[in-house]
Amino acid sequence: MAAPIVMVQWLRYLIQTLSSVVVIAQAREFKGLRITKPALHITRGLMMLVTTALGFTSLRYVPVADVTAIVMLTPLVVTIASARLLGEHVPPLRWLLALGSFCGVLIVIRPFSHAFEPVVLLVFLLVAVGAAFQLLTAYMMRTESASHTHLASGVTGFIVMSCAVPFFWQALPLRIWALIAVVGLAASTGHLLLNMAFKRVNASVATPYLYAQLGFAAIGGWLLFGRVPDAWGWLGMALVAVCGIANAWVLMRENRASSMSPAS
Repeated sequence: MAAPIVMVQWLRYLIQTLSSVVVIAQAREFKGLRITKPALHITRGLMMLVTTALGFTSLRYVPVADVTAIVMLTPLVVTIASARLLGEHVPPLRWLLALGSFCGVLIVIRPFSHAFEPVVLLVFLLVAVGAAFQLLTAYMMRTESASHTHLASGVTGFIVMSCAVPFFWQALPLRIWALIAVVGLAASTGHLLLNMAFKRVNASVATPYLYAQLGFAAIGGWLLFGRVPDAWGWLGMALVAVCGIANAWVLMRENRASSMSPAS
């Protein structure tokens, strides 16, 4: 039984809102709660809402491993945009590795072969919105609290979904509700950790670690849906993963060299 995407999103943002309240309460940050840029917080919340909807919709029509491989273009887009928009320095080797990741995605989707499905373009839209979301997050983390930003995004999504969910409500088995709750808790935790990462490092530094999703997606798609990538798919995902791991290794060397260099 397939649960309506609107219901899934509604519960997901309810969980994010409640979990954010718990985190802030435990940290005793309510007295210092401040939203200095409400327009940006609302925009970020709406962008998160769109990425969630695109993600759930894409997974209904495209295999998990393929969706994840295409979404791995996000670090490439963020790397390019962060260099242009946020003024972050990106060495030539990391540009080359980002290009290698892009070639790996092209191998996975094979846009000029009979295996290509037009619905895959929906995933590319997810990449575009997701990259914009991560860049906005990185920009906001320069001045905003990670937990407060997480709460604001959750409240924004919950309000919007609460207006829509009555029109899509269905009676669901308890097992489905439990699965939706697990998805909501995992997604909420992941986004909070993303905020915390962007609070501590540059966007181009944090995003390469998202390549770890490839392995989990391939294993999950096999265990849950019995979908195994073909030889070209494995080759493309391997190229994406190798470039991502190499990028992370280069970043660690850069950070180590920077920390060891004498202050000017």
